[in-house]
Amino acid sequence: MVKRKEETTPELKKVFDAVAVSKKFLEKFGKDAMVTSMKDSTLSNVTAWINSGSLSLNKVLSGSIYKGFANNRLYVIAGPSSTGKTLICQKTVKEAQKSGYVVVYFDSENAVDNESMKKFGVDTEALIYVPIVTISEFRNLAIKMMRDWRENDETKDVPILFFCDSLGGLAGTKEMNDVEENKSASDMGQRAKELRAAARLLTVNCAKHSIPLICTNHTYEQSAANPQAAPITKMSGGEGFMYAASAVVYLRKSAVKELEKNAVGDNVKTKKGNILKATSEKNRFVRDGTCGELFVHFDKGVSPYYGLLVDAVDSGLFELRGTRYFVKHLDKSFFENQIYTKEVFAPILEALNTFIENKYKYSSIEITDIDDIDPASSDDIEVS
Repeated sequence: MVKRKEETTPELKKVFDAVAVSKKFLEKFGKDAMVTSMKDSTLSNVTAWINSGSLSLNKVLSGSIYKGFANNRLYVIAGPSSTGKTLICQKTVKEAQKSGYVVVYFDSENAVDNESMKKFGVDTEALIYVPIVTISEFRNLAIKMMRDWRENDETKDVPILFFCDSLGGLAGTKEMNDVEENKSASDMGQRAKELRAAARLLTVNCAKHSIPLICTNHTYEQSAANPQAAPITKMSGGEGFMYAASAVVYLRKSAVKELEKNAVGDNVKTKKGNILKATSEKNRFVRDGTCGELFVHFDKGVSPYYGLLVDAVDSGLFELRGTRYFVKHLDKSFFENQIYTKEVFAPILEALNTFIENKYKYSSIEITDIDDIDPASSDDIEVS
């Protein structure tokens, strides 16, 4: 039976000072537990941001081209093999070191080496490198290092950033036991359970110690229930990190080819780089589905401005005229392959960022007057 609630609830009148009452409550409980006002909390409030090296990826992560990764959250960058997950990590390591962070890099796939890190400008002597094999090894060591870092007088105020590359390369306890015992039976979901437990513990410790953790993971395509629908992208290892992470970004890749002459003088198309499309699958800072693009040139590296063109046009700062883009502040037109330069983008970044924050961040939701709601369209019903 479905019936509408009776309109008999009297209006709640504020007859006390909420701030004063809250302070008295905190005097009693705040000394013995992590109980504080939200205003004074350091557990969930973000106090710093780490640049990813791409203004477009920063937008997808935080809703601002000037931000990126929050300093106390768990992130997952996921995608198929060779989509640039490790590349994004390497670029972020460099940017974090530039901002004064110590970096710890957990590697389960032997995905990086000294020379590859140096190519991205990483100070490899200052980079703490930790090869890992199992989920429990990573979880226990990461949590212990976080706790010890903050409890040590010499390091407690030093910013630190953790990476795990990748979750997909971590073995479960049963897998390791089966190797020792020469068995090959199915793990019956045990590995997914271990990852889920690790995700819960790691996300709490990231917040507690104000230490960000960026993980990479593999994805796969799962057939949709409707055979006419497109396949669904899923992360390997279950949904544990999807639920626990503050943001999950999925990557897709397409190749960029350029015409050049070969040894005999013929024009041939040669692969020069990749365009990575980053989509916010889950995010506590921006709207789900927020997209951005990165251009990774094999010789020139990551273009910092690539991916901002659409927003520049939508904001009215640029104007598409035929096959060229008219840049208003320079009073000049450019083809797209000429436009991603500091000369073009640097003067408009402040105005462009204001537009991006308004477009992609969550807006405040407020009901100004309950009388404005049409009762006929209200969902305020009871089911009994």
